[in-house]
Amino acid sequence: MFLLIHGKKDPVTGAAMKQIKSLLPKYQIGYQDLTIRNANHSFYSLKWEKEIMDKAHSWITNHRNL
Repeated sequence: MFLLIHGKKDPVTGAAMKQIKSLLPKYQIGYQDLTIRNANHSFYSLKWEKEIMDKAHSWITNHRNL
């Protein structure tokens, strides 16, 4: 299981996510998509970094036994 995290305002997200999302099901790998609103490619804001850490921690906690 993968957690895909990207910024909504990341200019390369569209093409990259399309490729990744086409490969994962092909290999029967599940995923959850997490978009950080207003974030860019590098997540420069401390607010965005905290949001990523909080959501990733929650996701790991919920999926650790899979």
